[in-house]
Parts: sequence; C-alpha cells; structure tokens
Amino acid sequence: MNRLVPNLLFRAGARRPFSTAGYQRLVPGLAASASVLTAASFAAPLVGLPVVPVAIAVGVCTGSLLPPPMLSSVKPGASFAGATLLRLGIVCVGLKLSLVETAAHLSVALPVVVPTLAASVSAALLLSKALRLEPQFATLVSAGTGVCGITAISTVAPVIGAAEKWIAVAVANVVVFGMLAMLVQPFIAHYLFFGDDEKDEKDALNNSESSNKEEQPTAGLSPSTKAGLYLGVCIHDSSQVLGAAMSFRDAYNDQEAFNVATVTKLTRNSMLVAVVPILGYIYSKQTATTVSTTTKKPPLLPAFVLGFIGMAVLRSTVDYWITEEYKPTWKQTVNLISDTVGTKLCLGMAMAGLGLNTRLDVLRGVGVKPFLVGGGGALVAAVTGYTCIQLLDYRLRSRVL
Repeated sequence: MNRLVPNLLFRAGARRPFSTAGYQRLVPGLAASASVLTAASFAAPLVGLPVVPVAIAVGVCTGSLLPPPMLSSVKPGASFAGATLLRLGIVCVGLKLSLVETAAHLSVALPVVVPTLAASVSAALLLSKALRLEPQFATLVSAGTGVCGITAISTVAPVIGAAEKWIAVAVANVVVFGMLAMLVQPFIAHYLFFGDDEKDEKDALNNSESSNKEEQPTAGLSPSTKAGLYLGVCIHDSSQVLGAAMSFRDAYNDQEAFNVATVTKLTRNSMLVAVVPILGYIYSKQTATTVSTTTKKPPLLPAFVLGFIGMAVLRSTVDYWITEEYKPTWKQTVNLISDTVGTKLCLGMAMAGLGLNTRLDVLRGVGVKPFLVGGGGALVAAVTGYTCIQLLDYRLRSRVL
C-alpha cells in the first residue's frame, strides 16, 4: 500500500519529490578525479612533464590499486568526468576561437581528415581480412580507428548486431593505441614539424630581404597548424586528442596547435553520420546479412560540436560590437571560461577520469592478431595524415609562388 501512494499521486498529476540519488552516485568518482588532477598538478613540475600524461598515469595506477567495491563506486563519477565534462570543456574552448578562425582551421582540416579517415578505415578492414578475423571486429575497429574512437564503436555496434566480445576487443584497441599515441605523438609532432624551425626562420628572413617591399602573403602552413592537424587525425578518441593537444600546448606553449587539433577532431567526429551507413553496407556484403535499420542514427552534428560553434559565434559577435571600455573585462571573461573552466578544470578532470577508468586487464585473453590490426590502422593514420599535411603545405606554397 505504501508503494502505491507515490505512484497514484504521480499519475494524478502530483510532482515526484526531487531526488539526489543519481547525483550522489557521481560524487566519489568526481572527488577521485579531482584528487588525481591535483596530485598530477604538483607532480608534473617535479618530473618535467605536462600535467595530462601525469594525470593519466596517476589515474591508471590509482584505478588498478583500488579494491573492486571502491572501484565500482568511483566508476560512475569518473565516467561522467571522461564524457560529460570532456564535452563541456570542448564547448568552453570554443570561446577561445572566433568564427573566422574556426572556419580557417576547418578549411585546412578537411583536405587532411577525409583521405586520412578513408585510408585508416580501409587499412583496418583489409588487415582484418588478411588475418582472417571476424567481420564484426573489422567493422568496429575500423570505425574506432578512423572516426572517433569509442563513440564510433558504440554507434556502429547496434547497426551490425555486434557481439559483446568484439565490442570489448575493439574498445581495447582504441584504449591501448589511443593512450599510447596521446603520450607519444605530441613529442613526435614537435620533432616532425619544428625540427627545422630555426632554418625556416632564416630562409624566410633571406627571402623577405630579397623580395619586393610589398608585403607578401604567408606561404604554406605554420608549424603549429601542422602539429595541430597531425594530432587531430592520428589519435583515436576525442579525449585522447584533447589530452595530446593539451600536453603539446603546455610543453611548448603553443595555443594555436591546441586550437587546430580541437577543430580537426570535431571535423572527424562530424564524419560519423556518413561512415556508419557505409560500414553497415560493407558488413552486409561481407556476411550476406541484413544490418539493422531501426537503430537510432547519429546526429548530423553532435550537440557539443554545435555548442563549440555557438561559442565561436558568440565570441565573434561580442568582439565586433563591444566597445573599447569593456574589452579588458571581456578578455578576462574569455580566459576564465576557456582556459580556467574549460581547459584546466573540465578537460583536466576528464583526463583524470579517463585514467581512473582505464583497465589494463582488458588485454588478457585477447590474442595478438586484433592488436596487429589496431596498430596497423593507427600507423596508417599517422603516415597518411603526415603525408596529407605535407602535400597541402606544398600546394599552398606553390599557389603563393
């Protein structure tokens, strides 16, 4: 009888009392993520590394040492940090860019993203076939490697009716190679695109002295733009790309590379709506089965991508209309929202939550072949991305000349 009363009241139109039970489940994980981030902030200067890789390492170690009951209580909040706070941080970062800057980054991202995505997806499919792995795994890992990591895997899985085993193996590939790339690729990007920056500066100075006095347009892509494009296309998941971009920015004081990497990754995410039906069609041809057409299709643009664009529009609008008197206050507001709230708090907590949720035991009993596919796809993405960046740079320089 006591259980019937609340239901009858609700059906009669009375409001249910506000419950905080769902939010209370997040508290342990959010507190753990905040603690990991704080510890990493103190430890990073001591070891001479950016905060992001230290936060992830501390998170992984902490999660591995926690007893199962405590780990289960931490997981909801850590997952919330790694997903929701990550998206909120991306939206806040949008205020750092004007609409013109976003469009400029997008114009150079598309010629790199499209061929790199096609090459990495094709490589994963072909390698899986050569190693005689299940078509379900091939479809899932190609989506995760080429598009947007775990989000792509979770979107494609119901379309092809994937078994939990192959979903777990595909996710393990994204975790292993995405995390490895997040830790290593920032330093590789700096070596690839900034190794000859002093020589380039001297060449540019000599060219400017021998040229006409009229100002010439800048030829090609800047090293920062190249590094941002590279990080945006060769790393799998959104959280991993943002983590690598934050590491690069903190290590080399390069905000431009961070901005370009963010726009490039969001461009890849937007490709999901086109890739899902293509992969579903390929899978149906390989297995002679009918793929699901009743599963929910991904949105044309995810909500956080729209939020990022909206913040860029807001930045452009206010920059245009604001008077000189209020510009210092507006600049402080932009820095507070994009840097303090977006990057340091939301994205920092997201990286800590990512570390806490990373389980190394997912590698047990999987075998070598699936990881050969994941590693091969990641390598193809890096090589193709680098090649496309250099070709685009050459084309832009040729136009100026």
